[in-house]
Amino acid sequence: MVVGGDFMKIKKFYLVFLFFILSGCGINEQTKVVKKEVHLPFEKQSNFIWTNEKEIYFLQLEEKNNDLIGLLTVSKMSEKTYNLVEESYSLKGTRIGNKFSLHNENEDESIKLSGKIDDKNLIINDENGERIYKPLSEEKFDIALNKLKEKIPQLIKETAEAAAKKYYEEHYIEPYKNIKFYANDRQGDIIMVQLCQPIEEKCVTENWFKIDLKTGTLTPQYKYEDWNAEKYAQKYYKNINGNIPEIVHFYSDHEENGLYIVRVYEIHPDHEATIDWYEVNINTGEVNSIYDI
Repeated sequence: MVVGGDFMKIKKFYLVFLFFILSGCGINEQTKVVKKEVHLPFEKQSNFIWTNEKEIYFLQLEEKNNDLIGLLTVSKMSEKTYNLVEESYSLKGTRIGNKFSLHNENEDESIKLSGKIDDKNLIINDENGERIYKPLSEEKFDIALNKLKEKIPQLIKETAEAAAKKYYEEHYIEPYKNIKFYANDRQGDIIMVQLCQPIEEKCVTENWFKIDLKTGTLTPQYKYEDWNAEKYAQKYYKNINGNIPEIVHFYSDHEENGLYIVRVYEIHPDHEATIDWYEVNINTGEVNSIYDI
């Protein structure tokens, strides 16, 4: 027999159970999942282009079966040849809502892109924050690419000047602190960089560096070995004579048995006069006068 409070508990249980059945949530009924298709808000395949002043990025982006597929082409300055080279990466990723992430697989160099797609724009997150890029038609893409390529000659010049500066600082002893580097327009695969020292209102040429953009080789017109030999010779002269008169000059004449032979001479209004010859070991800095040997 059910009486009092027990009856009220059973009644409440049946009411809840009846509501559960009538609401269509029976124990044996499978839960329905509605999968909503998400598509790019722009064309099926879109082109994007951007630059960070040192590199040019071209991204082809499309959506296949709710996966994002990308082909990223990067045009950048090669550290070996100082020239512009292209590298391509196949990217794959996903998009959840308007946020996306892309990465490459089986590549030595890790490439990752992330951001969001909003109002028909691609917004990429990088170290400088959010950058917005609009999808471009083939025609507009070509126009944008050509504008960026107009910067390439100047970009190559700046890279060549930086390479010359690095070479100068690494190889030359007592380099001039105020030396300037000016790259000429490239001629084929060759670009010449002038090294000059500002004196009053002029920039006096100290050397020329020839850079082969194809092979990446840098060749000084006046070798750093000769420069260093003359510098060591000047130090030796100072140690003996106290100072270097304006008429005294030093010239690395030739190499002999691993030593650089430096001519020490005076320039007079009507003639030149050799006053000594030095043997210089540029690896140790040791200098000896040939006249004392």
